[in-house]
Amino acid sequence: MAGAKKSISEMLDRSFQAFMDKKLDSISVLLADSGLFCGTDPGELWNKKAICDEYAKVFADTSIKSQMPKPDKREILVQKDGKSAIVIEQLKGLSFCPNVPLRWVYYVVKEKEGWKINFSSIALIPYNKDLPMINKAVEQQK
Repeated sequence: MAGAKKSISEMLDRSFQAFMDKKLDSISVLLADSGLFCGTDPGELWNKKAICDEYAKVFADTSIKSQMPKPDKREILVQKDGKSAIVIEQLKGLSFCPNVPLRWVYYVVKEKEGWKINFSSIALIPYNKDLPMINKAVEQQK
């Protein structure tokens, strides 16, 4: 399984670098055609075409910084058959939410072209100690 973990990690590194370099074609080839991709907002549920369209908007908008820190944690759980894996990445220091870490969950599948992202979900993951503060802030907005 070490070889699979290395290949998956390399694929995710290529995806990250393609995002940083605003190379939509390089990202697109790493996404499974039948994939489901979820953003941080509950309404952000995209197929491959829709997420690529969203990335294109982000890359075209010069007021949006597409820079982000590299994940500081990555865990890869390869399934016993070696054909799929679950990956969790975590990072801190995002420009739009610097005090709340982000967790990115992937389900990757091995296709004849190599590893592809078949599912991803991005979530802000506040520390448990911050939940009362967050709940209070949200309640005040109602």
